[in-house]
Amino acid sequence: MISNKLLKKVFIFAFILLLITVLTIVFLNLFLKVSKPETTEKDKVSISVPVLNPLDKSNNNFPFPLSQEQIDQSLMQNQEIVISSVKTNWPDEINDSLLKNGWKLISLSRANDGGSVIYYYFKTKNTPALSINYHWDMFKGQFQSLSLNFIHPAKIGAWLINNKPHFENTDVDIESLMECLGILYETSPGISECIK
Repeated sequence: MISNKLLKKVFIFAFILLLITVLTIVFLNLFLKVSKPETTEKDKVSISVPVLNPLDKSNNNFPFPLSQEQIDQSLMQNQEIVISSVKTNWPDEINDSLLKNGWKLISLSRANDGGSVIYYYFKTKNTPALSINYHWDMFKGQFQSLSLNFIHPAKIGAWLINNKPHFENTDVDIESLMECLGILYETSPGISECIK
């Protein structure tokens, strides 16, 4: 049988070993915290990088997702893409983003309800044009939705002709936008041609 003296020695040895292990872990943690330089608020650099929405298939950095199916339906079937819960700063943010992306704001028209506005954008005659209509809720004092249309390149001339009344306060020369030396004429519904 094991004597009491031997048991006491084993217990004391185990206790000392456990105590050394615990103290080593505590000292290592304290040493790592002391040697690690702390960053202060003034050491931090904030970099403003535009956050690209990976769900936006239009590549226009919209703050909402657009699927390829929505874009195709807008282009081919003239279906509006409706986005609800619009933030108040979206018209300015989206406009700035589109202008940086090479779009030209050819006009905007405001409604008499205190906030609704339509933005008309053009890039080239071979790129779909774009209109964004922000719908204002007078009673809530905020945007209720926006509707977005991509206009197929084959229909841009007709779209420009149909919306010409909205461009009265701007210097839009439809013929020069379409690089037409003659007159743009809608030859069939939704299709326009340059007549010299």
